[in-house]
Amino acid sequence: MKRVLLIALSTFVLSLGTVSTVMATEAQGTVMPSKDNRFTKQDKKAIKLIEKFYKKFYTKWAENGEAPANLDQILTGKCIIKLRSLYEYDGDGIAMWTFWMLNTDAGEDAGPFVSRNIVPLGNNWYRVTNRHANRSEVLRVRVIETPDGLRIDDVVND
Repeated sequence: MKRVLLIALSTFVLSLGTVSTVMATEAQGTVMPSKDNRFTKQDKKAIKLIEKFYKKFYTKWAENGEAPANLDQILTGKCIIKLRSLYEYDGDGIAMWTFWMLNTDAGEDAGPFVSRNIVPLGNNWYRVTNRHANRSEVLRVRVIETPDGLRIDDVVND
């Protein structure tokens, strides 16, 4: 009887550790799908597109301070119109900062970029978590299929 109680207690304590680890990981936005919940081919393509956007287009914007050419190869017209409407300065700029909230004055204390995690949320939406040395940010990006291939259609940066 003592042995059964000891096993039950051990199982309970171990499960608490697992739950707190999962909760801590989830709070940081780093939960990856379990083996039973693998990414679909469409999810993998969308994640690759989002990564391409951050590496190729977004980095050029951050370095040059202006929207890179050929954004229509990765963003839908609807998304470009939304970003232009959010741009608060003169000229034909677009609010690329929407994809990286920490490029604002409030983000100066974030520290250097550490990593990015992209997780499917369903309905063509993906949670993008950008981690920095001192804090993280989370936003949602929508990727849709167009006649010209996958494109980023929307971004919500709460």
